[in-house]
Amino acid sequence: PDASTQDWPIDFEDFVRVVETLRASAIAIPNEIANPRFPFDPESRAKQSWDLLIMILLLYTTFSVPYMLVFVNESPDLNLSPFDIFEVTLDCIFCIDVVLSFFTAYTEQGVYITDLSKIAASYLRSWFPIDFMGSVPFDKIVAAIILTNAERGGSASSNLGAIRFVRALKV
Repeated sequence: PDASTQDWPIDFEDFVRVVETLRASAIAIPNEIANPRFPFDPESRAKQSWDLLIMILLLYTTFSVPYMLVFVNESPDLNLSPFDIFEVTLDCIFCIDVVLSFFTAYTEQGVYITDLSKIAASYLRSWFPIDFMGSVPFDKIVAAIILTNAERGGSASSNLGAIRFVRALKV
């Protein structure tokens, strides 16, 4: 044994035997520790089902946004069609997903990270900017601003290009 292993009270083989003994004895873990509510376990059935729903909705958005930009001539107005309500619902679901990502544990170098501040810091450094830009309905925000301006005497139809440009950025 070299100097680095002399500080350990047991060697690796003994450690493995201890772990196997503990697993074999099936020590009962209290339910609130075994299944915490926060952070969310990324391997849980509920989180994986949610992620599957988000992937399906992203697939839909991938095809619907370019189609809408090219073939649908829309003019901004205050009357919402059923399709508009569906689109707003999608935007809300994507925004909820961004919030849930701040409460979802992750693995870093084989260690399961459950500290919410570390989860938030990691998410802000990684996927948050992309998720935020793709989730916030900037096209609807710009349309609402244009409609408000039109109610004050401006022209809503002259700014339709701005709405299409913002929606194209989402893709």
